[in-house]
Amino acid sequence: MNTFGKTLLLLGSTLTVMAGATVSPALPQIYAHFQGQESAELMVRLILTLPALFIALASPFVGMLLDNWGRRPVLLCSLALYGIAGSSAFVAESLTAILCGRALLGVAVAGIMSSITTLIGDYFQGQRLNHMMGLQSAFMAFGGVAFLMMGGIFADIGWQWPFLVYSVALLILPLAYFHLPEPASIRHNIEALVTPPPPYRDIAIIYWLAFWGMAGFYLIPVQLPFYLHHLATISATTIGLMMAASALVTAIVSVGYARIIKQFSLRRILRFAHIVMAAGYLGLVYASSLFHVLLCIALIGIGFGLWMPSLNVWLMKKVPIAIRGKVIGGFTTCFFLGQFFSPIMSQPLIDTFGVASSFLAAALMMGIILIGFAVVERHSKKVKEI
Repeated sequence: MNTFGKTLLLLGSTLTVMAGATVSPALPQIYAHFQGQESAELMVRLILTLPALFIALASPFVGMLLDNWGRRPVLLCSLALYGIAGSSAFVAESLTAILCGRALLGVAVAGIMSSITTLIGDYFQGQRLNHMMGLQSAFMAFGGVAFLMMGGIFADIGWQWPFLVYSVALLILPLAYFHLPEPASIRHNIEALVTPPPPYRDIAIIYWLAFWGMAGFYLIPVQLPFYLHHLATISATTIGLMMAASALVTAIVSVGYARIIKQFSLRRILRFAHIVMAAGYLGLVYASSLFHVLLCIALIGIGFGLWMPSLNVWLMKKVPIAIRGKVIGGFTTCFFLGQFFSPIMSQPLIDTFGVASSFLAAALMMGIILIGFAVVERHSKKVKEI
């Protein structure tokens, strides 16, 4: 894999995790525009989270296609769908039309995230794999920085404009067609591979961590814009910059991930990541200024920058190549189910106790994950080895 091919894989990764959050700074304006429509408040929040549901629903089928049809065809079709469906809301005239486009965007993200992550596992091994997984998380975060900033800036022009950011996938599509070949082992040898039994315990733990970790992380793009409005009167651009700060910290930490994993085991990195994220969520509960909020979301960004590549590396080390697409598809499902259910699970708390209560719940969940991981670690030699 040459340098240009690596760059394309990383650029494609920028389109995934923060895809829904790109329009987050525009949510108040979208609600103001459609507030006369029935169930407008719920539907506006679904603009952000509906893609996650369709990512989760589509990912198992994407995983089967990756193992049976090939990585490259799935990636190319997904890039085309991403650009068209994502930007369709720019010309939409109703919330229903916007939500239809967001659903198709979710299918596209499922294809892009699963195929690119699987391709990285196919192309790289050992320390090169650790390095690429760190860079992938960094680029996801850098994409979050760029997309959130552009979303905030465009939202100050008009609520439709942030949706044009998704058309960047159409620029990546022709480059991917010419420079990302199907891995030889997939083209010729996959049917001849002897597949050992899947490591079900590892997969179950990773899926569990993916769901709850993402449910907590996605409180930032979903609830933070509304929380910030309670603290101060600020513009959509400022909201975008505030949320981009967390993504920037995530990117900086992820760039150095390959060096970090040389010094510490995966289990220690994951333990530290959850501790730092818990501290960030707890700090948000008591934040009294924009500066305090910035410090807290920076802590969450540090944790996420360690958490994301660690789960991917863990999967790649344990899962045989012949079923890698299916397992990555399942991981993507759990990851984005956490994103989708984040506002649904937090809304009853918010209705009763306010937005800050959702951050307290996230801090408690990080603590529960730490306790659960420690219990499993104590009783499993395999987990101690990671």
